[in-house]
Amino acid sequence: MRDSRSGTYGVLALLFSVGLRCAALSAAPSALAGGLALLAAHTIARALIPAAMQIIPPARPDGLGHMAGQPDATIAAIAMGQGLLLCLLCLGAAAPYVVMLSVALVLGIIHLARRLLGGHTGDVLGAIEQAGEIATLLVAAGFWTC
Repeated sequence: MRDSRSGTYGVLALLFSVGLRCAALSAAPSALAGGLALLAAHTIARALIPAAMQIIPPARPDGLGHMAGQPDATIAAIAMGQGLLLCLLCLGAAAPYVVMLSVALVLGIIHLARRLLGGHTGDVLGAIEQAGEIATLLVAAGFWTC
């Protein structure tokens, strides 16, 4: 992960990430709905990071994950509360489903990171954020199409 060159899997991940976001946002009934979904996606995805940093330690003592430190549990709880509140305000009835899917994805990533790396890295935290955003937009798209 210290290699900054993009390999085949990195490029595929980027394509799928952008493609899923575009597909989800294309289902938005209006620009306002799409904007609110983006706001909720960015907020809840970033609120998941401090919580994940509370659950697993950094994988390496010299990596970016370690340099970021470990947020206080109170700060992690406040971040999550703010993320949940904004998600509820922006997405309404879809918010509980966003939270369930996002938390399930984060727990899955945490499990893999613990098993394969022994903790979190900057890349793992980035994957958590990206998974949270994509999950939020896909759930919103599901609600828009029903």
